[in-house]
Amino acid sequence: MNLTQYYRWNENVEAIEMEGQWVILHAEHNTVTKLNETGGFIWSLLQKGQDVNLIVDTVTEKFGVNRLQAQTDVEAFLSQLEQVDVIVSDD
Repeated sequence: MNLTQYYRWNENVEAIEMEGQWVILHAEHNTVTKLNETGGFIWSLLQKGQDVNLIVDTVTEKFGVNRLQAQTDVEAFLSQLEQVDVIVSDD
């Protein structure tokens, strides 16, 4: 994954935060995706769009984790969100 790749919410999703978790409804696919606290934190960064590098830096700082581990985890998480079509990439 390119660290300068820019991701944002898909226009066809609605998301709400409930008790520390995010619930994402994809209107076109009629699917619901739930995110835990860490996933929700990353999700909130994607609302207006962010590049992977900034997300990794922010996760590293917020959670005090090794940057390489944060990068691996963020890339895997973004890939999962992209597979269920709740985020899109702006090339």
